[in-house]
Amino acid sequence: MKKKFLNIVLIFFILGIWGYIANLVFGPFNEKTEEVTHPLKSLIQKKRTDTVAHYALLNNYPDPFKVNRNVVRIARTASTKATTPPKRPKINPTVKVLKWPSIEYKGCIVNHSSKSEIALIKVDGKNYRKMENEFAADLQIQKIWKDSIKVALNNNSRVAYLN
Repeated sequence: MKKKFLNIVLIFFILGIWGYIANLVFGPFNEKTEEVTHPLKSLIQKKRTDTVAHYALLNNYPDPFKVNRNVVRIARTASTKATTPPKRPKINPTVKVLKWPSIEYKGCIVNHSSKSEIALIKVDGKNYRKMENEFAADLQIQKIWKDSIKVALNNNSRVAYLN
């Protein structure tokens, strides 16, 4: 019985709140508007016409961006003429030739559980098992395929094929 009484009280409370909200929303539409007794001429403003054709700008204000108005000018003499420095001869840059080690690609091993590939390579007679982005004797393995690998040495890349 307590629960039923509480539900009835809450329903009336909710209806009161919704009635108040409806009054706020729809209340301004029900009010009677007063008629305007002001003459209509005061609401319409006349268009202004400019009688002066030319304006004079006054330059009597200080420049806010200029730090110093007094600029000291240095008189140039014959001894202060600008001379061009002697040109230096161009030195041809020497291109360093990369010495690539001998690379033999033996194949790849695929781990079926983790789907990772391990490359079997031989660099200068030494065998390595490396994954992608690992280094083997200063060579970075960039990409591994079944028939070839892409290796990089000092930002220069090369492809080694299966032997």
